[in-house]
Amino acid sequence: MQKRLSITSTRCSTSSTPPRATQLTRFRKDGSKLGVYESLYVLTKEDGRWGVKLRSSYAE
Repeated sequence: MQKRLSITSTRCSTSSTPPRATQLTRFRKDGSKLGVYESLYVLTKEDGRWGVKLRSSYAE
C-alpha cells in the first residue's frame, strides 16, 4: 500500500491548555511530495470535555 499521508504531532506544554504543533505531509500516488502543512492547535478542557479552541496553520 502506498503511503499518501504523514502526520507528526508534538506537545508543546503540559499545562491545562496544551498547545500541539502538527505537521501534515501529503504525497502523490507516485510517492513524490505534494505539500507540507504546519499547524498549531490550542486545546482546552471545558465541562469535562477536550476541544480545539484555536488553530493556526500555513502551507510551504
